[in-house]
Amino acid sequence: MIGQHLGFAAAVTNGDASASKYEPLPFSKGNWDASVSTLLEAFEGADLNAASVLVEIGPIALPNWWIVAAQLLDTAVHSWDIGQALGSWHEPAADITAAVADLARTIPDDERRGAPHGAFGPAVQTDGSPWERTLAHLGRSPHEALRRR
Repeated sequence: MIGQHLGFAAAVTNGDASASKYEPLPFSKGNWDASVSTLLEAFEGADLNAASVLVEIGPIALPNWWIVAAQLLDTAVHSWDIGQALGSWHEPAADITAAVADLARTIPDDERRGAPHGAFGPAVQTDGSPWERTLAHLGRSPHEALRRR
């Protein structure tokens, strides 16, 4: 996530960022705090009506408002992933879940999910909560996780 923060920040600041800007960095509280500060500063100063290229997604410029929303989705879902790795359940607040769910529904469930660096697996079926349905649409298996809770 540290590399993601820095890559997204560089993209909205400069209109583009090389793949090296997204490279993972070792976790430390200092690296984490610096990446969050850099990301927040970049997003606060971003022209949301402008467009930037996210090399991880493709060569097409995307609106900065969408990039900010995508970073929120990324952070929320990876927070759940980290919780799972640590043996706990993470569910964001209802307003964050709603915002993330809206963006997640726009992500097609097709062959691009498995493309190099694809962040999501094929959608799985669930009739759970809005957060569980969002996770399932993004290829996570919340019911498997629920059994471990």
